[in-house]
Amino acid sequence: MESFFWLGPSTRSSSCIVALVQQQHAQKLMDTLDAGYPVAKFGSTLPKPASFLTRIGDGAHVVQAGVPTPAA
Repeated sequence: MESFFWLGPSTRSSSCIVALVQQQHAQKLMDTLDAGYPVAKFGSTLPKPASFLTRIGDGAHVVQAGVPTPAA
């Protein structure tokens, strides 16, 4: 099952990032972002994502950096 990843509008621009991730990869993604946003790969113009919604089809959960992913 895919889940919805959303980074809302930033103060630097009116854009947002939307991506689909699988539930089992949610914590790995947040751990990676929490450890250090890959500026060399994505540049420094984008804000670091702080949270995203997961398991949309089965009740939404907000996943935040440093907070464990809810059990599937």
